Amino acid sequence: MNPPVLIGAPVDSGQRQPGCLMGPAAYRVAGLSATLAALGHPARDRGDLALPATLPACAASNPALDQLPATLAWTAIIRAAVAEELAAGHLPILLGGDHALALGSVAGAADYAAQAGRPLFLLWLDAHSDFHTPQSTVSGNLHGTPVAYAAGRAGFDPFPPFPAPVPPERICLFGIRSVDPAERVALAEADVAVTDMRTLDEHGIAAPLRAFLTRVAQAGGMLHVSLDVDFLDPGIAPAVGTTVPGGATFREAHLVCEMIHESGLMTSLDLVELNPFLDERGRTARLMVDLVGSLMGRTVFDRPTPFSPEGGFSMSQPSHNALVPFVSVENMMRLVLHVGIEPMMVELADAIEADFRRWPAFDKTPRVASHSDIGVIELMPTSDGQQYGFKYVNGHPGNMRQGLQTVTAFGVLADVPTGYPLLISEMTLLTALRTAATSAMAAKWLAPRDARAMAMIGNGAQAEFQALAMKAVCGITEVRLYDIDSAATRKCAANLAGRGLRVVSCATAEDAILSAQILTTCTADKQYATILTDNMVGGGVHINAVGGDCPGKTELHRDILLRAGIFTEYTPQTRIEGEIQQLAADHPVTELWQVISGAAEGRSSAGQVTLFDSVGFAIEDFSALRYIHARLQGTGFHQDLDMIADPDDPRDLFGMLCRADGAGCAA
Repeated sequence: MNPPVLIGAPVDSGQRQPGCLMGPAAYRVAGLSATLAALGHPARDRGDLALPATLPACAASNPALDQLPATLAWTAIIRAAVAEELAAGHLPILLGGDHALALGSVAGAADYAAQAGRPLFLLWLDAHSDFHTPQSTVSGNLHGTPVAYAAGRAGFDPFPPFPAPVPPERICLFGIRSVDPAERVALAEADVAVTDMRTLDEHGIAAPLRAFLTRVAQAGGMLHVSLDVDFLDPGIAPAVGTTVPGGATFREAHLVCEMIHESGLMTSLDLVELNPFLDERGRTARLMVDLVGSLMGRTVFDRPTPFSPEGGFSMSQPSHNALVPFVSVENMMRLVLHVGIEPMMVELADAIEADFRRWPAFDKTPRVASHSDIGVIELMPTSDGQQYGFKYVNGHPGNMRQGLQTVTAFGVLADVPTGYPLLISEMTLLTALRTAATSAMAAKWLAPRDARAMAMIGNGAQAEFQALAMKAVCGITEVRLYDIDSAATRKCAANLAGRGLRVVSCATAEDAILSAQILTTCTADKQYATILTDNMVGGGVHINAVGGDCPGKTELHRDILLRAGIFTEYTPQTRIEGEIQQLAADHPVTELWQVISGAAEGRSSAGQVTLFDSVGFAIEDFSALRYIHARLQGTGFHQDLDMIADPDDPRDLFGMLCRADGAGCAA
C-alpha cells in the first residue's frame, strides 16, 4: 500500500446544511493520524485546501443551482491535489467536506489513471446514487452529481469535461437506498448497476463486493473508494445532514472495509458528509476513523484469507478453474437488459443457427424424462467433443394454479478435456429466450418471405418472447393474440405495448389467424388438443408449433400434418413428444439442420404449408449456454461459486480438509 497523505477538503458548497466544513478538523481530533501510524502507515498531513479569494464567474442555466462558483473552484483545486499525490506514489485520503468534493477527487484520480495507462474503478459507498446533473437536479445541491460527472453524463457544461469517463461496468454503487425518479431512469439508460440494500439483505455484503473487487484486480485497475457517512445506518452514525434509515451496520461496514484492504486495490479515498455539528460527542467521527483503520489493515485476528485476481477471497486460494461462474435470475435479467431483448434474440438465433450448421458434430439423444400424471422432469444433454452441456427442466401445467411457473430450468456448461464446469446458469428465462430465438430462426428459413403478421395462440409465459423474436429476426410488424384465458391476452398485450408491434387482441382463434402468415401455437395443457383444425389453415402459411413437449400433448389436427411440409429438430425425440406422434413412424419429415446446411429443401412453393414441429432440443440449450458464457466476459453479471475442491496436491483431499481446521483436524 502506498503511503497515505491526508488532504483536508472543507467543502460546504454542495448542500445547504452548514457544518461539513468542520469535518477535516473532526477527523484529526478523533485521532486519524495516530490510528494510521499505529497500523504502520504514518501519514503526511497537507492541511486543508482553501478556496481562492476570487471565485470563477459562471452562468447557471438551472436557477436552482446553489453555490456553483464555489463548487467549480473546489473541483479544480481538489482535482489537482489528488493527481499530484497519486503521481508522487501516495495514497490520497480526502477529509471532507460534503460529497461535492468527489467531483474533483475522482477527476484527479482519472487524470492520473489515464497518464498511467490503467483503468479507473469507482466504489461508491453511499445511501444515494448521486447521479443527477446540474441540469436535472431539482434541489440544486451539487453533492448529488459526482457519479454522473464521473460517468460522463451530459449536462455538466459549467464544469471542465471529465477526463476519460468511467464506464458503467467499472462503477459500483454499493448500499444504495435512496434514488430519485430522474436518477433511476438515468441509471437504467446508462446501464449502471446498483447494489442496493435489498440486494445486500438477500445476498449478503461479501459476494457482491467480492465480485466487483475481482473485476478490478483482473483488469489491473486503480480503485477510488468514496465513503459517505450516510452509507452507515443513522442509528450508529448520526452526524450527517442526509440521514436515510436502513444503512450498513457496524459489522457490515467493517467487513466492507476489511475486504477492501485485503484486496490491496484501493488507490485513493474520500471521507465525506461528516457534519460534526450534528454529532453526539464525536461518536460518528470516531466510527469513521475506526473504519479507516479497517481499510488500512486493522482486524481482530489475522486471517489466512488473501485476495487473488482470479478467485477473490478464499481459505486456500482455489485456482481459476475451481471457481465456476453462476448466473442467477437477477443477473440473467441484468444481462438481457444490458444487451437489449431484441438484440439478444438476434444474437441467440445466430448462435443457434451456427450450431445447427455443424449438427453432425454433436452427440444426440432424446431427453431423459421422468413422467408423472401431473408433469415431467427431464435432463437434456449434448456435447460437441470440446464442451458438454445439459439442462434440467420440468413441465408442470398445474403449477399455475399454485402461483408457480409451468416450466423451470437450470443448465451447466463443462469443459470436456478436464470435466470441469465452466458455467452454471438459471435457464427458466434463458429457455424462453432460446425457444423464441429458435422459432424465429426456423421461420427465417421456412416462412413466406413477405410474412409481416403472426397469430399467437396461447398467451402465457413465452408469448412475448416469441413475438419479439419474430419481430427482431423476421421483421413481423403485427401480432394477433388469442388465449382461452382473456386475462393472459390482456397481460401479453400490455407487455407488448410500445415495442414497435401492432398488437391485436382477438376473441377466437379463427380471428387471430386471419391475415397472419405465421401461426404460432404455444399452449400449456398436457393433453391431446386441437388448437388449429384443418379448415382454419390456408395455403402458404408457416406454423410454428412450440407447445409440444411430452407424449400425449398435441395442438394441431392430424389432417394439417398430412398436407404440410414438416420440419423437426431431432426426429426421434419429436416422434415421441411432438405433433408427429399422431402420424406413422415412417411419415417423411425433414430435420431443420439439413435445410440450413443446404442438404435439403425448405419451403418448396408459395402455397405450401410449412410446419416447424418444435419440442426443444439439447443443442439449442448448449448454444444458449455457450452464448451466455461468452457474453459474460468483461461484465459483472455473475457470481463466482467455489464449486470444485482444489487441494494443492490432487491426491490430498483429506489434508485440505484438515488444513481448514486451525487445530489440524485432530482425531
